[in-house]
Amino acid sequence: MASIRPISPENFTAITDKDSIVLKWDEKDADYDILSIEYSVSEGNWLPLMDMEPGEGTYTHKNINPAAKYNYRLKTKKRFKFSNSLLADATTKKEVETIKTENKVTIKNKKNGKK
Repeated sequence: MASIRPISPENFTAITDKDSIVLKWDEKDADYDILSIEYSVSEGNWLPLMDMEPGEGTYTHKNINPAAKYNYRLKTKKRFKFSNSLLADATTKKEVETIKTENKVTIKNKKNGKK
């Protein structure tokens, strides 16, 4: 009996957004029962993020830490067989403190060019 391995999605990417990381993949020729994504922060241990059925193609990882590198590992499963892992990573930006400043506007007199 031949081994039936799942066909994983392609083009797995991680894109940093304002306060999240958007994971995307191409489901075009994929053939699997369950897709699992794990993550690690700054080379730490792998943690489960989510499991889903075919057809989504995107997932948004929210509640992320600033100034951290997130690594992602996508695997698929079909009939008790696992695919090879696809890897992606993204680094979040530092939190930016907003500082309000007072703007000064200079208006020139059109007639004589004086302020």
